[in-house]
Amino acid sequence: MPARAPEHDPVSPPPQRLPSTDSTIVFWIAFGLACAWLLPRYYSTRGAKRVQELRRAAIVMDSLVLLSLALPWIPASRGGPLSGLTIIASGNILLIAFALSVVCALTLFSINTRQTLWKIGACLQILATFLLFAAMLRLLPGTFALKIGESAPIAAALLLLAGNVAALFLWHQLQKRRHGVV
Repeated sequence: MPARAPEHDPVSPPPQRLPSTDSTIVFWIAFGLACAWLLPRYYSTRGAKRVQELRRAAIVMDSLVLLSLALPWIPASRGGPLSGLTIIASGNILLIAFALSVVCALTLFSINTRQTLWKIGACLQILATFLLFAAMLRLLPGTFALKIGESAPIAAALLLLAGNVAALFLWHQLQKRRHGVV
């Protein structure tokens, strides 16, 4: 009886599994429900209450991003664990600029009376997202597996992106208020 050939070549990596369609379906259903709730609430309507809700959401997101700097950002497999604060203290200019941008955005969103400052805060928050991606691409090039305890930069990026949505909705509300559009 002839010997069976191995399932894959031992030199090449094992074949990749395709992602489950169940998780894809769940994602798109959740995304659709979130959009169905957010768009009519914050895009189509206007009012001072909506503006304050969006401003508070941006403040919470920025605060959580800053808190994530205390968690591990560099995994043990890449020379860590190093927290975001440790990386900032070592002088990484991109992460320093990222943190300063988030701090400035948080400060501007916290000022309760100046809508122009809220728009500047929105711009700084979006800038922080780009700075975070640039910093992480330089700090962690390539692909590797993360453990749940090493996912602080991923969580920070997701929080920033959600904060960007809130900031852009806030900007839209301020434009509608300025032009008197219902």
